[in-house]
Amino acid sequence: MKDNSVVMIKEYQSVCCVKGMQGYGYLDSRNFAKLESFILKNSRSDADNNVLELMKITYASQVGKVITARNFVGTINFGSHTSLEILPKIYSPNSDTLTDEKVKEIFFKMLLSVKNMPFKKISESNINVQKNNIWEIFIKIFIDRVTILVKQGLKSGYLTCCDNEAYFKGKLQIREHLRENFTDEKHFIEYDVFALNRPENKIIKSTLLFLQKYNCCSQNLKNIVQLLKFFSDVSPSKNYEDDFLKCRFERGMTGYADVLNICRAFLGGNSFNVFAGDNNLSALLFPMELLFESYIAKILKKSFMGTEYEISVQEQGVYLFDTPQKFRLRPDIVIKHNNSMVVLDTKWKLLTSSGGKKNGISQQDIYQMYAYAKRYSAKQVILLYPYSDNCEQQCIEYHTDVESVCVKVMFVDLTKEDDIVDEVVAHVKNILI
Repeated sequence: MKDNSVVMIKEYQSVCCVKGMQGYGYLDSRNFAKLESFILKNSRSDADNNVLELMKITYASQVGKVITARNFVGTINFGSHTSLEILPKIYSPNSDTLTDEKVKEIFFKMLLSVKNMPFKKISESNINVQKNNIWEIFIKIFIDRVTILVKQGLKSGYLTCCDNEAYFKGKLQIREHLRENFTDEKHFIEYDVFALNRPENKIIKSTLLFLQKYNCCSQNLKNIVQLLKFFSDVSPSKNYEDDFLKCRFERGMTGYADVLNICRAFLGGNSFNVFAGDNNLSALLFPMELLFESYIAKILKKSFMGTEYEISVQEQGVYLFDTPQKFRLRPDIVIKHNNSMVVLDTKWKLLTSSGGKKNGISQQDIYQMYAYAKRYSAKQVILLYPYSDNCEQQCIEYHTDVESVCVKVMFVDLTKEDDIVDEVVAHVKNILI
């Protein structure tokens, strides 16, 4: 079995189908066409799923058609021993030593911070995140979770069956009985069978078969084949969504919830699997805005834990207008202390000095922060950006003289271990004295 080959790019980098083009990832023409079709299939005009946020199809001189990643990261598997990995674009003051493996490690730490993330059990999977490709890591997590279920014993359930039987049991279906057995001494009956063939197990089997088809690595494939033996009495799901609706988590089935969340991600229909795959490829893609926001919020909550500071995430109790109450405000983070507060908003954008005096800061974002300052009566509002070595200004403040509004721009270095937000925490504490 040939293991997957991986094409790796970063946000806003491109792939083409011309070999050896400097600065471009390479996909053969077949997989390039699959990717193009996938993008066009998911091209919709709604705000929640805009093709321009995923990837952009353009033409480049001397290269031809190219596909450029936007702000979604993760993995796309082509089912042909090839996968495309899109990693976050991360900088640090020591960017020269920042390896792709380190970036991948940071990416998985960010994944763990997202509420209801289906791949929460990364640390339990004994996976070397740095050395394994993303697709195989996700599969390994799933395999590990299903293995636990198998060891605990797959759950059976009562299933209603209808059939024409020689022996009577259950409940006679009169209409069907008269139609089927006018001259035959049989009974058309409805009865319950206690069996493994319940919706939860059907979905899991379908996911195992799905992953088997998508050419996972030899070790993962071996494990999948072994697991499928325990599902020999289970039929694959014929309708995923219908079976998901039928899932019931009775006592002793808590482990099933985690596994089925991962099934949703692989089979489609999960909020994190924003873009739909098809028979040609499968995609697990995550919006970087969400990852960055969740990650910073998690670290800040941990930093203020056990202190007199009150921190809330995605607060929704304030409106822009009082009469009528319209246009609900939803800042990422609010920190309160002694009847004073600081409001913080995270922005996944690399600021640059080439953006002129504004450094690439959106005017709309500043308007938003001004609204937070006024409606929350905040002592200060803070915009948090990832560190960028292209932005010379590492301390940016905007002040109004009359209304005493201060918007401060701060940067966080995601390559730091435990002190990513230390500077932010110290600043907030100083403000809220």
